[in-house]
Order: sequence, then structure tokens, then C-alpha cells
Amino acid sequence: MESHSAPICRGPLPWNWLLLAVSLLNFWSLPTTAQLAIVSTDAEEGQDVILRIRNMPPNVTGFMWYRGEGAKFKDNIAGFRMSTGHRAGPAYSGREQINFDGSLLIKKVTLKDTGIYTVVVYLPGSIKEIGFGRLNVYEPVSVPTLQASNTTVTENKDSVVLTCYTNAVSTQWFFNGMNLRLTERMKLSSNDRTLTIDPVSREDAGNYQCEVSNPMSYAESVPVELDVKYYEKPVRVPTLLASNTTVMEHKDSVVLTCYTNAASTQWFFNGMNLRLTERMKLSWNNRTLTIDPVRREDAGNYQCEVSNPISY
Repeated sequence: MESHSAPICRGPLPWNWLLLAVSLLNFWSLPTTAQLAIVSTDAEEGQDVILRIRNMPPNVTGFMWYRGEGAKFKDNIAGFRMSTGHRAGPAYSGREQINFDGSLLIKKVTLKDTGIYTVVVYLPGSIKEIGFGRLNVYEPVSVPTLQASNTTVTENKDSVVLTCYTNAVSTQWFFNGMNLRLTERMKLSSNDRTLTIDPVSREDAGNYQCEVSNPMSYAESVPVELDVKYYEKPVRVPTLLASNTTVMEHKDSVVLTCYTNAASTQWFFNGMNLRLTERMKLSWNNRTLTIDPVRREDAGNYQCEVSNPISY
């Protein structure tokens, strides 16, 4: 990143600078316009960063930058005066430069550079203004690792703990490619990195994934598949009832209902899979077949076959 700046000179500060550093609090001006401030900035570790000044007053004669909140001499990074040029302070690391517009360039920022910064602006007549801002430095986000305490569990008996290992600030969970909607059986840890499902249910079976991020970058984990085993009650022979078994063509309708405790229902007509026509309608659970109106080709034998998915 280019910057218009001059090299900072090391060496003892002139006495007049030392005296200024000690007596800064005695000469602040109360701003009559917008408050002087440093633009708070987010950066990724290793980047070059410029901390810019907002609401700069006119006729500036110099700048002094500090680490932390306040103008303590031991925290002074560097200063620039039109009359004397650049000077390094006790907190200068060799990576900082003050640009001619007063902004501070920090090269190859590290996590230790995170924090509050203070700038003092010098004005004619021994007047000074002070401003503050924050620099947040983040590690590059690594691809997270998602681990499950168990990937094969039994419904209503077992629990599962999914843990997302990451160096990121924020964690978000996905289920089968969609944002995970938490149920009353699900609980997230305080940092959102651990998801507990207790007990598991068959609808929890599928692919889980965590997406992690900070203000600078994001990454996704490899999906982890959860397999939920379950037992079904023995399937009872269904009962098939019709609203009427003798009907008039083009005039009457008929409703056939298959009473069952099974999960799946399939319909047959004269021993073959029933082919639905535009006059036929199944209920949402496939247990009720309505024919409206009936036609002569609908005459015959109807049957329902019920089943449960295979578990163990």
C-alpha cells in the first residue's frame, strides 16, 4: 500500500516536545464543529492499514499518534510537525509512518495491534484537538473442522453433540444446505460452536455443516451426515371403507378411506398400481382417495397397501 509519508527519525525528542506531552491536557480546544475522530478500521493480520482522521480542522500544524486511549508519553508512536518533521516515540515499532494528511500507516499489522488509538492535532495558537478510534485485527479464517460425538444414533434414545472447531469470531449452522432452525431439542453453546440434539428424532437425519466468519473472511466445513435409526410399531392390516359402493356415472362421487397405523399408503385397482386421473384426488397422507364424478371405467376392485420404512 502506497503512502505519502516521510521517514520517521529516531532519537531523543526535543524538550519542547516533551513538555507538550506532559501538559497536553491543559490546552485542549472545545471543538465548535464535528468531533475529531479516527475512522475505526477492521483488518486481516499481515495487511498494511491506514488509520484515517475524520472531521479534520483547518490550518493543522502537526499530529501526534498514541497507542491506547489518551495522550501518555510512553504510548506515543510518532509525531509530525510542519516545522520539525517526523519524530519517533517510545511506542514506535518500526512499522508506522505518519502520512502528510495526518493518517497513520501501520505495515503488516499483527493481532497485538488491535486496540484503541489516539491522535492529537496541533492548531495555531497552541491549540490542540484530540480524537480516538479503534483498529480490529483478525486472523485469516481457516476452514473449520466439524466433528460429531456419534454419526449413527437411535431415535428417542440417543443424543448427539456436533462441535465446530474454528479460530473465527462467528459460527452459523446449516442443515441440508439451509439455515438450521433450532427446535426445543436443540441447544447451542454460548459461543455457538457446539450444537447438542437431545434426544434425536428421525427428522434430524441429514447433513450438518458450520460456516465461520469474521468481518474480513469466512469458510465452510465439510458436511457431516447424521444417520438416525428408529423402530416402527408392527403394521396392522388396514381397513378400507367406501362412502358408497354403488354409484351413478357422472352423478355421484365416492370417497375411499384406508385406516392404518402405518407411515406409507399405496393404492391398487384390479390388482395393479392405481393410475390417478384428473377426477381422482389423494389426501396429504395418501389415506383417502376421492373420485368425483365416477365413471364406468372406475368400476372394479380397490385395495390399499400400507408399510413402514425399514429400520434395523
